[in-house]
Amino acid sequence: MRKRHREFRIDYIVSPNRLDEKSISLLVPDLQEPLIYVSGPEPMVEAMDKILKKAGVPKKQIKNDFFPGYQWP
Repeated sequence: MRKRHREFRIDYIVSPNRLDEKSISLLVPDLQEPLIYVSGPEPMVEAMDKILKKAGVPKKQIKNDFFPGYQWP
């Protein structure tokens, strides 16, 4: 995908680091432009949706994908 779309990027946040408003703004300085995909268990996706909206990401730029049936520990 990266070879065909130079703007495509994946950032991994690994424990003990947390993805929050501050880390999002450091990774993505202009939150009005990118399309952001959030995929995972429903509680995580819903939490990230709130964080992204609070950080100023427009709703139309957020795409959520839930893992149905996944049991969150």
